[in-house]
Amino acid sequence: PRVLRFAGSIADIVGVNASIHSGEVDTEAAHDAMPDRIDQKVGWLREGAGARFDDVEINAWLAAAEVTDDTPGVADVMGQLFSAEPDDVLASPLTLIGSISECADRLNERRERWGYSYSVIPGEKARDFAPLVAEPTGQQESDMQISCGCPPGTQVDDHIRETTLPGDARAGDLVPRAPSRP
Repeated sequence: PRVLRFAGSIADIVGVNASIHSGEVDTEAAHDAMPDRIDQKVGWLREGAGARFDDVEINAWLAAAEVTDDTPGVADVMGQLFSAEPDDVLASPLTLIGSISECADRLNERRERWGYSYSVIPGEKARDFAPLVAEPTGQQESDMQISCGCPPGTQVDDHIRETTLPGDARAGDLVPRAPSRP
């Protein structure tokens, strides 16, 4: 709580994510990413930010991102892996699972509930999520910023160079970013 309150008091951009004490995404980390925990974490951030909360940009690092036509099936498998309810897995702002349309809806829901303005997807999923950027579902293309997490190290430049996305999108940029708050 102290770190999020402190970040709220001074930072312009804050990542509200799961705590990964073991160094990997395990059951404990998955449970820390569930909606009730994120409610609590955003509450601490809000306490620290006070009147400036609407000026703080909130981001999420997606631990699981999957474009699929079998949303319930993927959510069920993830739920079994992490001892969580499939609906909670889908509602977590640290996962993005479903069809492109479902993912767009989830991003909008997360913006409304928690204030997330962008999410960072795993770099290897950039091609899968390119249609989400190409068809921004209700947002002006000029209001879109995309971001993807690339593997650390010297291979980052090669990864960006080798990934081709539609239009003017670049591999270093991949998930819709909502327009800045007024």
